Amino acid sequence: MTAARRQQALEVWKFGGASLADGPAIARAATRIAEHGGPLLVVASALGGVTDLLLEGATHAAEGRDDEATRIARTLGDRHRAAAKAVLGRGKALGEALAAIDASVAEYRDLCRAVAVLRHLAPRTRDALVSRGEQLSATIVAAAITGARRPAQFVDALDVIRTDEIHGGAAPKRVETALLSDRILKPLLKKQIVPVVPGFIGRGPDDSITSLGRGGSDLTATLL
Repeated sequence: MTAARRQQALEVWKFGGASLADGPAIARAATRIAEHGGPLLVVASALGGVTDLLLEGATHAAEGRDDEATRIARTLGDRHRAAAKAVLGRGKALGEALAAIDASVAEYRDLCRAVAVLRHLAPRTRDALVSRGEQLSATIVAAAITGARRPAQFVDALDVIRTDEIHGGAAPKRVETALLSDRILKPLLKKQIVPVVPGFIGRGPDDSITSLGRGGSDLTATLL
């Protein structure tokens, strides 16, 4: 890192779903990030339309339509795998991304099956289902930045963002979040690594996944 870059203030860039619609869009975002001349932290939204798709599958499950929820799980997997293959090419990074995608989609499918049996979608379960959109997006984006020759690392928002217990519209706990950010993010930045954090989600007092509500990725970026 040059002395000029070292002296620059940290910037936080948030990429919304439209900017991360597919593989080519992610590649463009990764190139912009890699070319930036100073320290940077990235907040990633879910790929465009994915949050609505996740919610649609959850609604089908709650109404007992497990087959429709399973179909949506396949669509989610196909879309993320296509994006990863388009931007990562072949090699270890692609293999790791595909493994993360397959594991997340399998968890989504299994959760939807449980919801279909109960015929009830609790707010806590809804947040657990919808959270994987941002997590998968940030995973692919971090690998794409590294592939564009700037070191980057996925950092799960569940490890950094602390919230209250209100599922579906949680309020962040700023002091706890600041302490965790100092502990987890600053060491990466000092090593010239770009942390890539999923927007929209956090962890509640009981360790459950919470969501900050629609548009929550903007709040994540503001907090960080």
